[in-house]
Amino acid sequence: ALAGHGADFAQAAETYGVDPRIAPAISGVESGWGQVCFKDHNAWGWGSQSWDSWETAIDNYVKGYSDIYGSGITLEGAEMYASNDIYDVWYEAVLSEMDRI
Repeated sequence: ALAGHGADFAQAAETYGVDPRIAPAISGVESGWGQVCFKDHNAWGWGSQSWDSWETAIDNYVKGYSDIYGSGITLEGAEMYASNDIYDVWYEAVLSEMDRI
């Protein structure tokens, strides 16, 4: 679902000052890169939010991520994001995806 949206991820990351690998990596961990979304165009498990397009979703998600977590990813941020007892596993999975990007 998110294949072909690399430029959208890069643009949003540049606009909001976020590592450009974070949003795609989290989408990989949370939804198989948008293949299994619990809400429309929500590849990140982001609250109960849905969007009308991938372009809008990517821009809004990266802006929201930046507003809450800043430009990178930390274990403390992962604990807040994943908010469960396996946040450390989630964090390592996201870092692994970031290394692959």
